[in-house]
Order: sequence, then C-alpha cells, then structure tokens
Amino acid sequence: MTGHSASPSPSPETMMLVEDPHGSRTLRTTKPKTEPLWKKHDAKANKAGQRGTIYWVGKSIMGEDGLHTGGHARGANYHGEWLNNKKNGYGVQVSPTGEKYEGNWANGQRNGEGTLWVPVGKTEKLRKLYVGGWKDDKRHGRGTCFFRNGDFFQGSWDNGQMHGHGTLRYASGDLYIGDWHNGHRSGQGTLNKANGDCYEGYWLDDKREGSGSFFYAKTGKVFVGEWA
Repeated sequence: MTGHSASPSPSPETMMLVEDPHGSRTLRTTKPKTEPLWKKHDAKANKAGQRGTIYWVGKSIMGEDGLHTGGHARGANYHGEWLNNKKNGYGVQVSPTGEKYEGNWANGQRNGEGTLWVPVGKTEKLRKLYVGGWKDDKRHGRGTCFFRNGDFFQGSWDNGQMHGHGTLRYASGDLYIGDWHNGHRSGQGTLNKANGDCYEGYWLDDKREGSGSFFYAKTGKVFVGEWA
C-alpha cells in the first residue's frame, strides 16, 4: 500500500475559525497584519543621533504682481546630532539671515556652550559676535560679546542680557568693571574714563546713584559724596 505524505498544516498565524449565526464553522486563511506604510516612512523621518546636513527651503519669492516668481529666499541648514526629532547635542546651524551658530543644543534650542557668528554687511564674511553659555536660545551664564560698535563685554548673562558681574571695554577707551542688572550698570562698579577720570561707587540704570567718589584727572581732585 502506497502511503501518502500528509500535507503540512497551515500555520496558526494564517488560519482563523469563523462561526456564522447558524452555528456553521469555517476555517479561513488570513494574511498576517502588516504595519502601515506611513508608519515606516515616519520612523525613517524621525531624526535621532548623528545625521548629515538637513536643509530647510526658504520662503517663496513673490513678484510685484503678487504671483510666485519660482525662486526662494535663502533657507536654513543644520548639521549635527538629534534626539526625538529635535536638535540635541553638538551641531552647526546657518540661519536664513546668514548667522552661524556652532555649539550645544537641547530640545531644539541653543543650550550649553556655543559660538555665534553674524554676517558683515551684505558680504559672505562672518564676524564673531558671542562666545559662551546659552539657555533656551538666549545668552546665559558666562560669556563674551563683541558688539558691532567696537564695545567688548566679558561677564555674566541672564535671559539674553548682561546681568551679574562683568567688564565692558568701550570703543572710546572707557572701562567699566562692576555689577549689571538687565543690561544696565546697576549696583557697585568702577568706571575708568579714557581721559583719566575715574568714578567708583554705586549705579542705577546706567547712572551714578548713591554714594561714590569721583577723581578728576585734570585737577587731581577727588569728590566724595552722594549722587541722585
């Protein structure tokens, strides 16, 4: 007697027992569930870890007739690390205005140590504007700023403003060393003028206020008193 080999039984994953309202049962084959294609694409698009340069297209340029010219303004680009689809870690970004930031990021914002360059006029040349700490896209902590007018500040920052103790060297040759509050000389500080005059005492909103002493280089005299 010739034996017949048994047909392989379908795998449980591809079979399903269906019962109709009359009690009849039917064994049906089913296809295994597949993940939707959009989920696969979304997973690929989710940026994490080190990536190549990511480019953002600039806004469309509009003509005088209000219609699109087909051109685009300069876009931004970023090269660096990502986490959960946000810039996180070390990276370099060039903005549409031409500004360049190189440093640390967290949750898509500048956080930690970093350097900011800005364009010089309408040229491609960049000059260093700020080197130091950042918090939530604003200057924070210790940092050095090279102002456009030639002034130079080195000290503490908070919420994007000079705040705490710091030194400002003016382009005129004057030098202030002391306390700052929300971008203004406030607290105790010393101002050495380029002509030799010197004030040492208290300040409020960039003005001498409170007790202090003023040395007049031309006469060699010193005034000690109160300012209001």
